[in-house]
Amino acid sequence: MLTIVGNGAIGNLLALQCHHLQFDYRIVVRNQSPSEIRCQTVHQQEILRPVYQRSSDTIEQGLFILPLKAYQIIPAIGQFKSQLSAEVPLVLLHNGMVDHAQILELLPNNPILVATTSYGAFKPQYDGLNVTGIGATQAGWLRNSDDNLGYQQVFEKLLPPCSWHKDILQILWRKLAVNSVINPLTAIHNVANGELAKQPYRSTIMGVTKEISTLMNAVNLAVTQQELFANCMAIIEKTAGNYSSMHQDVQYKRKTEIENISGYVVSQGKQLSIPVPFNNELFEQVKKIETYYL
Repeated sequence: MLTIVGNGAIGNLLALQCHHLQFDYRIVVRNQSPSEIRCQTVHQQEILRPVYQRSSDTIEQGLFILPLKAYQIIPAIGQFKSQLSAEVPLVLLHNGMVDHAQILELLPNNPILVATTSYGAFKPQYDGLNVTGIGATQAGWLRNSDDNLGYQQVFEKLLPPCSWHKDILQILWRKLAVNSVINPLTAIHNVANGELAKQPYRSTIMGVTKEISTLMNAVNLAVTQQELFANCMAIIEKTAGNYSSMHQDVQYKRKTEIENISGYVVSQGKQLSIPVPFNNELFEQVKKIETYYL
């Protein structure tokens, strides 16, 4: 059994994958949700009829997956912790960074898996799902389970190819660098990812990646600015036609994840006494945009 919290784009994508794999799954929702979802994948159109579960039901087996916005993760754990068996592993699947120490404290016994994926998906409407790109997934355990291999084999079928890492923090910081470039810049300038490959954005991308590489080195994560910059440019090229999640949030006047992306970089800069003016400027610009509609 896989329990998926919420029917956002990645939640619905996981449900579709479960349907294809004939996995037993449930989507936990608080509000009324569509009985049918019109799915447009890279290869075909199809109708998904999701299986839902009440948010008050207990969860006693399988994987408990939270494909949520970063700012929703800790509130969701607070909501479900009393219903969650201590043996059930959590899967945290989100952009940006969250407070892992707080999560480990909230759930002192549960195995916890953290994953990040480059799959592209969005909801064009309430009952729709567009899968815009087949990506790759990287994952690692914050707290091990008694059956790591068994759970890994299940999870890696959902978002393949999936690679496993002992030091997932290194991977999360590298993904943070990509998010800190693509998300705010596309949201601020109202452009698709591929536009960021153009010369006018080059100095900002270099500044953002330089600041993040300095922070990573300060917490003993080995990386160079050149590595982060090259990775960002490669992702920009690979996802050129995509619109970032933050771009979509701004277009639809939703709360963004800027606090957990650029805001996290800014907070770490303050904590480590390392200036991060490029990241701070992007943070302030997105927050200013949000003030007009939130």
